[in-house]
Amino acid sequence: MAVYEMTTQVEIPEDFGDFQAIELKLVESSREAGRGLLQRIFLDYEGRFIEKRPVQKKDQREKVFETLLGKISINRWRVKDVFKKKCLYPVDEWMGLKAYQKVSSGLMETIVEQAVCRPYAQATKVASRISGVRRSVMSNWKLVQGLALKGREARPKPPDWSKRSLPILLPEKPDPCPILGVDPDATYVRPRRKTDTNHELKMAVLYTHRRQRGKKKKRWELGQKQIVLSSVRESAPALFTRVIEKAVTAYGLHNGSRVVVHGDGDPWIKRFGEDYCPQALNRLDPYHVFEKIHLATGVEKIPKDWIEDFYTHPVSLIHKIRDLGQGMAEKEEREKIEGLAGYLENNIEGMQPSGVPKKIKKQYPRMYLRGSGPIESNIFQGICHRFKAPRMMWSEEGLNNLSFLREEYLNGSFGFKKVTVPKEHYRSTTYADELREVAKDL
Repeated sequence: MAVYEMTTQVEIPEDFGDFQAIELKLVESSREAGRGLLQRIFLDYEGRFIEKRPVQKKDQREKVFETLLGKISINRWRVKDVFKKKCLYPVDEWMGLKAYQKVSSGLMETIVEQAVCRPYAQATKVASRISGVRRSVMSNWKLVQGLALKGREARPKPPDWSKRSLPILLPEKPDPCPILGVDPDATYVRPRRKTDTNHELKMAVLYTHRRQRGKKKKRWELGQKQIVLSSVRESAPALFTRVIEKAVTAYGLHNGSRVVVHGDGDPWIKRFGEDYCPQALNRLDPYHVFEKIHLATGVEKIPKDWIEDFYTHPVSLIHKIRDLGQGMAEKEEREKIEGLAGYLENNIEGMQPSGVPKKIKKQYPRMYLRGSGPIESNIFQGICHRFKAPRMMWSEEGLNNLSFLREEYLNGSFGFKKVTVPKEHYRSTTYADELREVAKDL
């Protein structure tokens, strides 16, 4: 193993002077020593490569690499590989760069990480402070967009889970996914052109449990959380296909898993249980219901019996609201009441008692608690924090590229250990397989 030493010298006043000035001197001196060491490593690697490989030297060409330590200029060899019969640069190949690329992978990751968390101008300043490399905002924008395009093209297309059954867990294997929370929602982002309609982004949050964190001020957070973020024109079926694919591959979802879906009652959310996950239990968010009641009826304080009916007898609540509407003289008010009643009827499943035993609810704390707090919080973290700041406007392609990278960043930043469930834990079936089994019995 090769050992390299790095030494640096910094002049400090006898009275030590200002700490901030000394700190900056140390940082710059360390960078300068690191650049010199990295330059030596480049040349040593190049010499070893040429010595060990059957190559022919062509010529030397100067190139400036941009790294986390700053800019490094070297005269590197262009050689011809005898067996591959093509010319290459050993240093560029070692760094994973093509001949026209100059940004190292470490600096590239730093730029992307900053760009998915803050505006491009701020991200450029932070990346420059970290690396000492001054790059323009436009060059960083092009780099981020190019990486996102490559990532989107390389992402494998999942199978259509609306035409497949969920995997079946084998009885002798441990259950990798006894319960899973899936909370979908959507929000809008401003377009670049005022004449365009707002861009809609859908998102689903997946988690396996809730846990309390904090000593003084305890709060609940989601365990093993992952998000699935849609592109602008991605449909609900396409989003749910990716949700099921992630649930099966990363969590081990099967046809016996308990699935709890919290939502605000939008029709597209119900399609998750209807077309993709038959065992899903839909829970309607009380806040959205009571807010709609306030707006439609104009009551300042919702009666206690209405609140009780929401949790226990939703049919009774619908009757009471309709009776209130019949006594109103204005046609507009009656239409509002009828619209509210229709909304409640369409989501009556989410208001009915779950029927889940208390023992199960205690086993999975707060997983069955109604509310949209988790998804609203993650909508803010995942979308609003980056895409809905004041004066922000987006083109469709730019928004799609950055949302792709933001999804990847958020899924890798919460300590989630991706577990790919072995195939021997369950067998997968399709509707066609099930029909064949039924035909055998006939």
